[in-house]
Amino acid sequence: MPSPVYPILAADSGVSALVATRIYPAAIIPQEVVLFPCITYQTIWGSPTNVLSGSAPVDEERVQIDCWAYSMVAADQLGAAVRAAFENIPACAANGCAVLCTSINGDDYEDQTKRYRSSFDYSFVLLR
Repeated sequence: MPSPVYPILAADSGVSALVATRIYPAAIIPQEVVLFPCITYQTIWGSPTNVLSGSAPVDEERVQIDCWAYSMVAADQLGAAVRAAFENIPACAANGCAVLCTSINGDDYEDQTKRYRSSFDYSFVLLR
């Protein structure tokens, strides 16, 4: 099952107002990207839950989401918008998932790129 991260974030007006469609999988910002802020995400853990009968099978996926910006304030603002998007229950339900912020990884500065990052882990429970 494809990750619900992009469809949920791209459809959220608060997130899209800040990044448009600059939401990138595999935790890689393409070299041609010169406009910030942006978001990267990657699955860091996953586990299927199989059932014999009764309830629908689900997969659990843990995703690291990094919010990149020119300033720490802007990175934190984007992180707050991402969290609000995932807490929007109808959007998550429409994508067949439930989501929970499981880790606030903190803020940092990447000297090589001269960008600030705010990082979080989210656990998704996805209906198959």
